[in-house]
Formats: sequence, C-alpha cells, structure tokens
Amino acid sequence: MESVCRYLVRKGRPVSGFLSLSRRREGRILGYDMLDIPSGRSRPYIRLEGEKEWERVGPYFMIPEAVAHARAVVHRCRAGMICVVDEVGPLEMSGGGLWKELQRGLARPGRDWMLVIREAVLSEFREVSGINPRVFDIRNPETPDLLRGVWERE
Repeated sequence: MESVCRYLVRKGRPVSGFLSLSRRREGRILGYDMLDIPSGRSRPYIRLEGEKEWERVGPYFMIPEAVAHARAVVHRCRAGMICVVDEVGPLEMSGGGLWKELQRGLARPGRDWMLVIREAVLSEFREVSGINPRVFDIRNPETPDLLRGVWERE
C-alpha cells in the first residue's frame, strides 16, 4: 500500500488518508503507527499497552488523540481525491473506531476510496455500507501492480 501511495503521489494524483505501519521488536508486533500520506508524518496509533478507558480491539489499545486525527484525515478527503484508510476491521463493523466518519465519507460523491478491509469483515462491510468494492488481496505479490493499473486507467 505504501509503494502504491508513493506511486500515485509521484504521478500527481491527489491522495489523502493514512496507512497503519506495524511497529515490531524482535519479530513481535508492539502496535501500529499512523502514516499521514500527504504530510509523510507518522504518529503512534495503536499499542499493546494503554489506558483502561481507551477504545480497544483485541489486545490493542487505540490512542484517543490518534483516533481523532484519523477521523479528521478521513473527513478532509475531498472530491477528486483518492482517499486511503488502513484499515476497516471488526472495531469499525461494531460502530467504533473510524466507522461513523468513514460512513459519511463513503456517502459523499466524487471520491475514490482505497480501503484495507479485513477479510473477516468484508461481507459485513458490503452489507452495512451497501458498497460492493473491487477487492485486491494484499497477500498476492501482483497486487501493487494491479492497483497502479487501476489508477492509470482512471
């Protein structure tokens, strides 16, 4: 996803949104940082440790300030932009995380969305959003080239 976003920016396509980059130590995932695509800045987003009152997904704590920033990033996606959200998962399908802002954004016309959607919630996403997205499997090594091709044709 990161290489596809860099490619789109190089091609002059207006890209907004964020990627979730894993933070590891000795092969173990400690959490994720949010990479704001337009600015190139990253910030802590999700961690294994956090405050009791923070929103949680599985063993991870969502850092409230980062979640607020992610919502603002989704909100600033404008018509004519490619809007990237990494990721839509069980938390969003339960109405938490970024779901409300994402749902509003998906309803606005003129935006192209590139969403990382957990396979486990893909059919639920289709049902809840009413959207039948084109799906590219990130495990397929050809996916970056396929995605670049989508944006070349549009």
